[in-house]
Amino acid sequence: VAFLVITLFPSILNPVLETLNLYRAMDFYISIGFIFFIILMFHTYTSLKSVQRKLETIIRELVMERAKRKKRK
Repeated sequence: VAFLVITLFPSILNPVLETLNLYRAMDFYISIGFIFFIILMFHTYTSLKSVQRKLETIIRELVMERAKRKKRK
C-alpha cells in the first residue's frame, strides 16, 4: 500500500530526498532496492545454513545407526 501511495504521489518523498542529498526519486528507489536485495540475500543465506546444519545432524545420526548395525552382524 505504501509503495502504491509513493508511486502515485512522488512529491511525498521530497523531504526524504533532500535529507539524503538525492536529486531524483529514482535514485532513492534504486538505493532501497539494493538494501532490500541485501537483506533478502542475508535471510536466504542464514536459512540455508540452518537447513544445512539440520541435514548434517540427520546424516550423522544415520551413519552412526548404520555403523552400529554393521557391528552387530
